Amino acid sequence: MVLFAGLRGVSSGQNERQAGDARHSRLLSRTGAGALAGLLSLAQLHSGAALAWGNLGHRIVGNVASELAEEGTLFWGSNAQAVREFSNTPDVSWKNGPSASTEKPTHWFQADFYSPQNGQLPSFFKVYAEVLKHYNEQTVTENGTATWRVEQFYLQALKNLRSSQYIEALQLAGAMSHYIGDLSQPLHVTVNYDGQLTNQKGIHKFFETTNLESVSASEIETEVVARAKVLMKDPEFRKSFDQDLMHAMLQATARTSLYVEKVLSLDKQGGRSGRSADAMREIAVDRLADGAATYAMILSRLWRDGGQVDNDKELSPSQPKWLAPDYSNSSSLVSNGNPGRALFTLGGVTVRSSSSSVSNQEFVDCQ
Repeated sequence: MVLFAGLRGVSSGQNERQAGDARHSRLLSRTGAGALAGLLSLAQLHSGAALAWGNLGHRIVGNVASELAEEGTLFWGSNAQAVREFSNTPDVSWKNGPSASTEKPTHWFQADFYSPQNGQLPSFFKVYAEVLKHYNEQTVTENGTATWRVEQFYLQALKNLRSSQYIEALQLAGAMSHYIGDLSQPLHVTVNYDGQLTNQKGIHKFFETTNLESVSASEIETEVVARAKVLMKDPEFRKSFDQDLMHAMLQATARTSLYVEKVLSLDKQGGRSGRSADAMREIAVDRLADGAATYAMILSRLWRDGGQVDNDKELSPSQPKWLAPDYSNSSSLVSNGNPGRALFTLGGVTVRSSSSSVSNQEFVDCQ
């Protein structure tokens, strides 16, 4: 049986840069048995499941993106280990203890609550303050704020990078990958997140955890690498990054929304075994690849906007500290035709912290 029948071939006739060749070789070396065993043991330690999008999957997204970033390639590649470690900090640390109720709603964005047809949202969704003119804050929080959470971390990481605070920038960029990964998971962008509305409870855990356990971690990561590289050569995919950051995140969410009904339909019609399970696993690997490619593009833009000279110094940062959700610097606030937004640069970067609590929706917690 062909395990990953949906693998798209890499375009021929395109030469990788010398640096890219070294980067990709390093990536493959890091997916060996020893490295993957370490990832697997960490996933088991924190989740009670051998594989979980919230643990191993997020680490794959962080690791692959760090190696495929097109700008700051030396920096991100040399610090891929820190990025993949921090990719799970929001789940492992921040969704526990006093920050839990405030942190949890930042892990999803239920686009179909606002747009039941196809997940496409009007442009005012780029700006948190503009959304609050149409919906009350509790409603917005209950439907998740992952898109604005990505922007919050990007802005703070950019501020640190512009000040050559590499450790702080690395901490925040690593944690940011978690929210990007969440937005690539179809059941993180729908009100029917666990099939609870269609008598399909348990589909969330099956899709992102149980169904991946039947495949070796090395096969999963190898497929994610190949598919992410193809995406990053796709003109249509790259086009979604031609505008501001929030445009890119809404486009990423819209891509993910296209798979919600596919996952639920496969489960409804074929159950959770055999060909149906294989097809769902194909979707999961495709979605992980999209998350990795999206994150790689954003890391590249972050480095470009940070204006630093690339370097290969491997850092040893501690775990990042929790940031309370604060979307007061959402991209609208520097609109008025500011041309810098087209480069993901959102004007003067001033991030204010907030200790205000937000309500917590009852949501399946895979941790």
